[in-house]
Amino acid sequence: RRVHGDSSMLYLLGVLGLVGGLVPDFRPPSVPLIVFSPYISIWSSNDHLYDNYPTHWSGAVTALTGFIRIDGSTFCWMGSCGVLNMLTMKQTSLRVFPLETSYTFEQNGVQLVVNFTTPGIVDDLTVLSLPLSYITMQVNSIDGKTHNVQLYYDNTAEIAVSDVKEYVTWHQVDVGSDAIAMKLGNAAQHVVGQSGDYIRINWGYQYVAVHDNLDTTNFTMASSQDTRQSFSMNSSLPPIDTRMPRACEDDWIALVFTFDLGNVSPSASAQRRITFAYDETVVIEYFGQLQTPYWKQLYPTAEQLISKFSLPSESDALIARVQKYQNQLLAKLSAVGGDQFVTLLSLVYRQTSGAVTTAWNAERQIPWVYMKEISSDGDISTVDVIYPSSPMWLYLAPATLQSMMLPLLAYGNNETNIPYNLPWAPHHLGVWPICDMRADQQEQMPMEESANMLIMLATIAQKQSGDVAYLQNYWNVLDMWAQYL
Repeated sequence: RRVHGDSSMLYLLGVLGLVGGLVPDFRPPSVPLIVFSPYISIWSSNDHLYDNYPTHWSGAVTALTGFIRIDGSTFCWMGSCGVLNMLTMKQTSLRVFPLETSYTFEQNGVQLVVNFTTPGIVDDLTVLSLPLSYITMQVNSIDGKTHNVQLYYDNTAEIAVSDVKEYVTWHQVDVGSDAIAMKLGNAAQHVVGQSGDYIRINWGYQYVAVHDNLDTTNFTMASSQDTRQSFSMNSSLPPIDTRMPRACEDDWIALVFTFDLGNVSPSASAQRRITFAYDETVVIEYFGQLQTPYWKQLYPTAEQLISKFSLPSESDALIARVQKYQNQLLAKLSAVGGDQFVTLLSLVYRQTSGAVTTAWNAERQIPWVYMKEISSDGDISTVDVIYPSSPMWLYLAPATLQSMMLPLLAYGNNETNIPYNLPWAPHHLGVWPICDMRADQQEQMPMEESANMLIMLATIAQKQSGDVAYLQNYWNVLDMWAQYL
């Protein structure tokens, strides 16, 4: 879209300036880009977004690439630009908010602002469970001149494989006549076929979609080397590659968008937005029960979800809600602890909210929340990992923490097909994403976990005006844990 006059500044201020409080020039150890579940967790661990490809939290490459062409000259702003032998824009700013990461680049009189926005509002499980992020690119002329500008984006298929030798397929999908959408996925679809810590998902499907300015948008699904070269040489994109299935590493298939912004004048900025989504199809196996993502209760298919949330009106509204939420949160944090506190807790929020997934328990007809013990054992809902995160949940979303307690309570109360016969609270439920832990396999921490559970349940009750109705079936097991202590 073309953004005129004051509205352009309002957008930038909404993202960058209305709430201060971040430590200037702070460089996080790793920068969150697209983080909405333990599997879909893409970060940049570099000084600049163009120093190298982003990675999954485990360190495995999850390649995203971005170029810009300014008055015929092409520059790289995201990806392994040195390996690609590309000139880069100059990165002038990086700011990490609780739900947004914002980069600013400048080159040849043009400013590019790139925002990665994830709607992980923790006190609304419907929104928290949405498996999507927005990549918004806004171009401004900053030298008083008009510039002719085009943008390029691609991602390769590492997001959908646990090993790059695994085979993938790709397709254009229908999300409405006024949108362009593509998807890719593992050809084999090993649904919850493996468990562990440093593993990546190899089932489900990744989507990218554009829902505006289609007359100046081009797309393809082809070799990343060919598509990047064609853009850098100002030639047409190659046709859609139909040689599939094939290994992810075999000529690195990419989902590609290019955007012709035309002439960008000092008085009218230009903006494009990509919706990046992933349908995990099944998120947890809970003692034999396959649990699907909670968002599917409202949007049974990913195509329906993307059709709605890639609409400009919907994405604008959701991003506005995100910015309002995080501005209010940052104001509270700043009043308590100042700039360093705000900067630290912005990272804490993203890391903590990105470690959970929200599943639908079809038997009980309620959502359950699970947390992964990341970069340790890969355990599911480890009580002594949930506990140190609980101050954030209690402050912002006690009902979400309550939903995190339910799978543990059900297991400790012998409501699963694997009996739990110990007089103290369990340590965890299994290894991500499969809950199948026997009592004799537990990492026994009886005093710590029993106390952790009782303290969290008591503080949830305090935060919810003493409402403990949901514990009606668990008084005996809670009494047992208390008597053990």
